[in-house]
Amino acid sequence: TALHFCFVAPTPGYGLDQFQEASVIIPILKEHLPLFEDTETFLNTIKKAAQQKGISFATFFCCIRLLLMGTNKGPSIAQIIQILGIEESKKRIIEGITSFSS
Repeated sequence: TALHFCFVAPTPGYGLDQFQEASVIIPILKEHLPLFEDTETFLNTIKKAAQQKGISFATFFCCIRLLLMGTNKGPSIAQIIQILGIEESKKRIIEGITSFSS
């Protein structure tokens, strides 16, 4: 169902290996994770960082959706965070980063 991701967390790091840019995206997320409590600031900051690294927003946000939902298509990142809540969203990103990095 469309809201399955609300109830079942994705396998951490699942699907990130399909994106060559993941090795650049993960460090950006790690660096800016302390800003996560303020969703708007976090998203604006990572957009700038992605742009500086030459990563398209589409690719960047597909990777974040994978971490949050287990699929690279879906609602906006802000909407996903609002649905899941900040704590659950942050937990999923941390688990995904940790899994991908190990």
